[in-house]
Amino acid sequence: MAMFSNVMKNLKMRDGKVKLKNFVKLFVKVGCDSTAAEHFFNAMDTDGSGTVDEDELLESYGVQFGGSVEQRLRQSFRIFDHNRSNSLDKGEVKRGYAELIRAKTRMAHHLTGKTTVIFTPEQIKQLEDKIDDIYAKVDTNGDGVLNIDEYLDGFKNYPELCEGFQQFT
Repeated sequence: MAMFSNVMKNLKMRDGKVKLKNFVKLFVKVGCDSTAAEHFFNAMDTDGSGTVDEDELLESYGVQFGGSVEQRLRQSFRIFDHNRSNSLDKGEVKRGYAELIRAKTRMAHHLTGKTTVIFTPEQIKQLEDKIDDIYAKVDTNGDGVLNIDEYLDGFKNYPELCEGFQQFT
């Protein structure tokens, strides 16, 4: 409970709610870039109110630190679904993977989210090839996007393809 109190204090919650601006500021300090922080915020803002309240914050922490594999996967789907279309196109997955890699790199080197992490052309090609492999097997209806069922089934049926998402399982 002390950790939750510190989070709420650092997020400068007013009336039990945090706005995007304060959320992003805190996450940038710990290694996320502002775009990734916005995606995390939007995934937590389950009611679409433009704020994250205590219940949404507790639910998100509960899922990440004690939820079932399916709950964590559903939350990761919401994080990657940047346009809230309830489907993931390859661009969203590529951006999501890149955001995770950048955040991990910053955290490993104790950098803030304001530090630019640049990918080499070879790294970008590897990432695109990995995403193509995932879609070739997991996009079962062949429409070029992953819906939540394809996403969940992909982890179940092809865990080796989805190893980059391991922090969610």
